[in-house]
Amino acid sequence: MKVVINFRTLLERSGLPKRLTGELEKLFQQFLSNAHSKTRVTANAISIKTQERRLLSLIAGFKELRRDGFAIETPWNISTKHIRHLVNVWVIKNKQSPGTVENKLTYWRTLAAWMGKHQLVGTVDDYITRPEGYRRYYVAQRDKSWEAADVNVDEVIARLSHSDR
Repeated sequence: MKVVINFRTLLERSGLPKRLTGELEKLFQQFLSNAHSKTRVTANAISIKTQERRLLSLIAGFKELRRDGFAIETPWNISTKHIRHLVNVWVIKNKQSPGTVENKLTYWRTLAAWMGKHQLVGTVDDYITRPEGYRRYYVAQRDKSWEAADVNVDEVIARLSHSDR
């Protein structure tokens, strides 16, 4: 059984125009619990937490676009200029981390795929010149082990065992 987050309440409270929320509701009803990944093995629904993040991020993006002067009335009107604007806001104005921005782009890429606009959303590099050092690392850049931090493991365990047997 597919478990789907109650998106209707969030849409109703979003303050977005009725037509926009109505069309988003149809898209969410049909696709929200579906995985976007082409490499995912299971056909199970994505987790409620992922559905929630996807939903809240998309609603926030539409609100941000409207607040910044884009009179979006339907998700079908989203274009490259809107995605470019959002990336600029996220990276330059809000100084969000590369991982956060890439996750948000994934949510927008997913929405675009639901609408059959598979090439609409690119990567961060398609929209801006990255600020110096602005990149996501998938491997630790420094050793975070206890040994590297010069932590005496036996001492820590002994100290903790006094307060919590």
